[in-house]
Amino acid sequence: MNTKYLWKTAVLLFLVVRLPAAEGEPAHSLVEEIIAESGVRGGLVVHAGCGDGSLAAALGESGGWVVHGLEKDRKLVAAARRKIEALGSYGRVSVESWGGKELPYADNLVNLVISREAAGLDLAEVMRVLVPQGVLLVENSGKWERKVKPWPDEIDDWTHFLHGPDNNAVSKDKLVGPPRHIQWIGDPRFSRAHEQTASFSAAVTYRGRMFYIIDETPPVDIRLKARWSLVARDAFNGMVLWKRPMQRWVNQLRRFRAGPASLPFRLVAGDDRVFVTFDFEGPVHVLDAVSGKTQKIIKGSEKTKQIIYREGYLLLLSDDEVNQMEKIDAARRRGKFLKHHCHVMKVDVTTGKTVWKRDIEELVFPCMALKNNQVLLQSPTRVIALGQETGKDQWSADFQTELPIAGNKLKNDEMQWEAPTLVVSDEVVLSSDFKKIRAYDAKSGKELWSAKSSKGYNSPADVFLIDGLLWLGGGGGRRAYDPRTGELRKSLPNKGGYMHARCYRNKATERFLLLGLMGVQMVDFDKGEVWMNDWIRGTCQYGVMPANGLLYIPPDSCACNMKTKLNGLYALASVREPRPAGRKVLLEKGPAWQSLAKGGAEPEGGKVRKEPADWPTYR
Repeated sequence: MNTKYLWKTAVLLFLVVRLPAAEGEPAHSLVEEIIAESGVRGGLVVHAGCGDGSLAAALGESGGWVVHGLEKDRKLVAAARRKIEALGSYGRVSVESWGGKELPYADNLVNLVISREAAGLDLAEVMRVLVPQGVLLVENSGKWERKVKPWPDEIDDWTHFLHGPDNNAVSKDKLVGPPRHIQWIGDPRFSRAHEQTASFSAAVTYRGRMFYIIDETPPVDIRLKARWSLVARDAFNGMVLWKRPMQRWVNQLRRFRAGPASLPFRLVAGDDRVFVTFDFEGPVHVLDAVSGKTQKIIKGSEKTKQIIYREGYLLLLSDDEVNQMEKIDAARRRGKFLKHHCHVMKVDVTTGKTVWKRDIEELVFPCMALKNNQVLLQSPTRVIALGQETGKDQWSADFQTELPIAGNKLKNDEMQWEAPTLVVSDEVVLSSDFKKIRAYDAKSGKELWSAKSSKGYNSPADVFLIDGLLWLGGGGGRRAYDPRTGELRKSLPNKGGYMHARCYRNKATERFLLLGLMGVQMVDFDKGEVWMNDWIRGTCQYGVMPANGLLYIPPDSCACNMKTKLNGLYALASVREPRPAGRKVLLEKGPAWQSLAKGGAEPEGGKVRKEPADWPTYR
């Protein structure tokens, strides 16, 4: 990442703490102090000038951290390694020799840098390797100074399944682009199966932490019992921060592409909290995002199938019939909707008290949206606007949803993924179901226009609001319309893959469309350029997540391009600003150099002596 802007906006905080004692002081006495003063609770820690490794080893024993020590003195490096191995800490803690200036890390990778020596530390280099909101603790004139890398304006969070409460799946992140670098790699390499429930249910990210729900049972046999977990990772380096087991989630033997559509809507993050339904029929839990511990369980929130969070309040959509999968499926196969009893409630997160609750005696799809003072809902027969403050009706627009059926039978039996797309702006509410898109005036509910809708491949229709234009798919390309009039303003071509599109909802940034056509196809809005990226995949039903200047690719079960595609959980970065080498001579001459030199001295012209036993090339 370009670090120039950091020095224009950086806010440097200085905290004076207890003066560290002499080198002989037990390292463990400093660990609690470092934890308290840094504010860092897990991740990758670098100890620059780690000496004999005592403090690095103690930090590693504190839990939650992977510690990397850097030391200029080779003798101290050897001593530190012996100490770490004797403690059984190697792996979690490691030490290597260091030239004293360049730090051997990618951009935005380290959570905490500690140094008891200010000399030789390049502040710009430290800020390069720190994650946003990462911390530098350095001793200077007998005092500790704390410096924090600011959160850049160029990157964005992704707090709900479709980015935010308005369901407009468009990131404001300016750094996400065609992938050119691997930021980090995580397990598992593959999801469990292609013909059953997708192993990756949901993912969100907020302020440098990524949260996701995954089935961690090995993919050897789908019949093995599922082990669903909620996992928290550092979003910039992939370190696992904490993990919580899910309770009764979804049956892993449920047929492929059969949803339920509510799964990715059940995980939300915001304001250092995580909101999740651990049980498919259970209540909403409020977790501390740092530790993963439960802060409270929302009373009366059982059978919640969608969560929205904004500014200290939750909006919860619950469904009394959410667990009746077989009956719901049977009705869908007949081209009908089961009778549902749904409820919308607003909850104060701080107190856990219900502000208001509305009962709606019909199916409400998991596409609830929130914008300004409006809560938008959609049933098979109408779009409903409620007041966010009171829950009272503002308007209702009637219509009849048309299921994609032929001859009174569905085209397939995998209808549980089906849900309309409901996106709201300040002026317009856009509802796209299985065959038609309708635009309504946000204030009055008056229908402004309607047109044919084009759903994705076994996924709901794309509806993106970007820079005042409405982007829709279909017809072999992407078209932009005036959201109030429906008039065509712009069109861009797609490049089709040699296989079908991926089975998930597409997403976007303000610069690129991210389409599941073969790989993760990126279409530049301004230039119309297309990057195919056939070597990466979004996972079935969930897709990908653009945030934090990175593109997150979950593990998948796709066999297309098996020999070339990446397998695993990846965070991919786009093109980075090249950095010139910080030193002219890159060769570091160690003991082996002298042993190869004729007569024990450096050979003439810098060439080493050849030995008869050498085998310098393959042949």
